[in-house]
Amino acid sequence: MEIKRYGAKEFLAAGKLCIRENEIHIWCICWPEMTDFWVNHEYILSGQELEQAGRFRFPEDRMRYIAGKVVVRLLLKRYLDVETIDFSVSERGKPYHKKIAGKQTVDFNISHSGEFILAGFAVGMDIGVDVQEMAVLCSIGLYLCFGTSTMLF
Repeated sequence: MEIKRYGAKEFLAAGKLCIRENEIHIWCICWPEMTDFWVNHEYILSGQELEQAGRFRFPEDRMRYIAGKVVVRLLLKRYLDVETIDFSVSERGKPYHKKIAGKQTVDFNISHSGEFILAGFAVGMDIGVDVQEMAVLCSIGLYLCFGTSTMLF
């Protein structure tokens, strides 16, 4: 299994992306550094997502939510080489992209806390990521779960 890590620089430069079975792609983005980008790409959110964004009391919570949704949508569009992504929710409440004829299924998970958005993508395996802001220090803890195994970065 190969784990590849990416940041904002690769996110902004990325065109079409390729992910293979037995690869995990982890994207860590400091969202406040790209506020204009998120505002300019808000249009790709669904009506429901925009409505949800409007419910946040604090502007930074709203922008963090928008940034996370934009990250997932843009990266899935690049992995799948499609113009639009339709989502559904599993019985357990986990979002997934609806199957597209002739395209692989890319599993994903996202977490955001404080200034960071962490998004993980994989093919043929469930993936879970977590990031948590800690009191004074910002610490990124990344857990990858593979069946019964868990890895911490």
